[in-house]
Amino acid sequence: MSMFSGRGDEGFTDTLGGLRVAKNHPLIELIGELDELSAWIGLALSEEQEPAISEVLSSIQDELASMMSVLSSYKPGKLISKTTPFPNSNKIENWINTYERDIQVPASFMRSGSTRLGALYNLLRTITRRVERKAITFLPADFSLSDEMLSYLNRLSTLFFILWLLVDQR
Repeated sequence: MSMFSGRGDEGFTDTLGGLRVAKNHPLIELIGELDELSAWIGLALSEEQEPAISEVLSSIQDELASMMSVLSSYKPGKLISKTTPFPNSNKIENWINTYERDIQVPASFMRSGSTRLGALYNLLRTITRRVERKAITFLPADFSLSDEMLSYLNRLSTLFFILWLLVDQR
């Protein structure tokens, strides 16, 4: 089986929902942003030494994959069933509550770079914020899970901020 079909050679791609759209279509842009975020999480995962945090990162990658799948299945005018599995922010909030107990929140802006892993978490925080901005801009008006996705991304950037502080304050 070949790894290429040639169908994308002219700048178009197919979604799981059956749409054929330009590769710079807002939906494809958003899926690509989520994919990049997941790739950077993979880099942080390769550096993380704490097993519990490694599990958190793996779980987030799985949830982002689910999110990308749901987005790719979107079809205009067709509402997504509320039974469709979609990550929610409750799990992220629990992780925030767990890890924020072990940090001191600074009173001013900080520079990253004290540790490589801390810098990666700061990078993940900023990438997540960019993905959140893209989601606000690009989510289709009839995408029924917009609120859940925006809440998830907002909490996720907070989690990466806390992990940055946690690593650098150890």
